[in-house]
Amino acid sequence: MDLERVVSIAKRFRSCESMNEVRELVWELNKALAPKFELLELISPRPGSVKAVWAKPGEALQRDQTLIVLEPGATSDQLVVPKGCTVDRVLVTPGEDVKAGQLLATLKSPWDGQLAPDEPGAPKGTDEPPPRPPATTFESF
Repeated sequence: MDLERVVSIAKRFRSCESMNEVRELVWELNKALAPKFELLELISPRPGSVKAVWAKPGEALQRDQTLIVLEPGATSDQLVVPKGCTVDRVLVTPGEDVKAGQLLATLKSPWDGQLAPDEPGAPKGTDEPPPRPPATTFESF
């Protein structure tokens, strides 16, 4: 977080003359307050036994690199990381039985500054503020 930038943005709120200006400042403020990393969770897709754990906390992993191998039965599932990250915590050990939906590990990844695509109002792959709504005019009665 850049404190000087946050203070500068906050001071500009007093001079806003329209909601569009307020929206733009809120957008800037959100970017200034954004975390520098995001925490990702690796969840077991089905019950099984942990066959292998291929990294320990603090290790850097690349996208699609296997972190945990599960044996749900006759086959094995390799659980890969969704993007470049660092292992934060590994909560299972080889030989341990896990349930479907169980948290297996947490990962830290540099935050790319984007909101999740399914969040309302999240821009799609841009750093620009959301489009302004059309101006509304009111007729006097």
